[in-house]
Amino acid sequence: MAGHGNEWYCLDLAGTPDDLESLSGTWFNSGCGMTGTSHVVKGLQCSGAYFARVWAQTADGGMYSPPLRVDMHECASTITAPTNMRTLFTTENSIRLAWDPGDHNNWFCVELALDQSELVGYGDSWESLGCGATNTELTIDGLECETHYYYRVVAWNFRVDTIGDVRVVTTGDCDGRLRRAPIESVDAREVGAGYEIDVVASLPNGCLSPGSYAVERDGNLILVTVRNIYIEPLTTCADIQDTHEWTISLGSDFVEGQTYLVIVNDSPSVYFTYTPPEDTF
Repeated sequence: MAGHGNEWYCLDLAGTPDDLESLSGTWFNSGCGMTGTSHVVKGLQCSGAYFARVWAQTADGGMYSPPLRVDMHECASTITAPTNMRTLFTTENSIRLAWDPGDHNNWFCVELALDQSELVGYGDSWESLGCGATNTELTIDGLECETHYYYRVVAWNFRVDTIGDVRVVTTGDCDGRLRRAPIESVDAREVGAGYEIDVVASLPNGCLSPGSYAVERDGNLILVTVRNIYIEPLTTCADIQDTHEWTISLGSDFVEGQTYLVIVNDSPSVYFTYTPPEDTF
C-alpha cells in the first residue's frame, strides 16, 4: 500500500536483519526515487534469504516500513552451455561476438587464444575477457589484424558452471591491398654469424602477387609476417596457382647455446640452437 502523503520510495535490502538496520555489510538499496508501489530487483542470489523494507519520503521527512523476509528459490543445479556462438562483425583489430545464453546461466565470460590447444589448455596466449557480464554480446579490441583467434563462452550461476564449444574467428585485413600469404614451407640456415630463412609462400589465384615481409624479435621468439599484394579484379580472379620464395634475414644477435623459435604467419615453423661459427685462419 502507498500510505498517505508519500512523495517517493526507496527499497532497502540486506542479507541479515542487523545489516538492514545498520545500513552496513550486505545492505544495499534499489529503485530510489520511484513513485510507484512495485519494483523488480535483479541480480539477487538464489538459495538464500533477503530482508527488505521500504523508505517512504514525505515533505516532512520520511519513515521505514516494517522489515520483511524474502526467501529466494533454490539455485538451479543443472545448466546448459551457451549455443549459437557467432561473430557479429570483425575489423582489423576488433571482433564482436554473440551467443544464446543456455538455461539457468547468470554470468558469462569469453576465453580467447591464438591456438585451440592453448585455449583448452590455458596456454601462453589464453586470456579471459568480460567475466561477470550478464548480456550475451562482447566486443574485444586490441587484436592483431589478419589473425585467427579461437574462443569459447563460459557460463555459470551460483552453483555450477559450463563451457560452450570452441569457435574460430579471423580479424580483418591489415591493409586493403596486403593479405597474409599461405605458407607452404620454411627452412632455416646459418649464414656467417647469423641466420636466415627461406619461406615459400603460396599465390592462390591470379589476383595475388608477392608483397612484403616483416621481422619482429621478442627474446628467443622471432615473428615473421609475409604478405601478398591483392589486386581488386574487374570480374573474377584468374584460377592460377603459383608460389614465391622469400629469403629473409633473421639477424645475427644470437646467444650461443640458446634455442630460437621462428613463427611465420602465426604458425610455429622452425627452431634452431645457435652455435657461433668457428674462427678460420
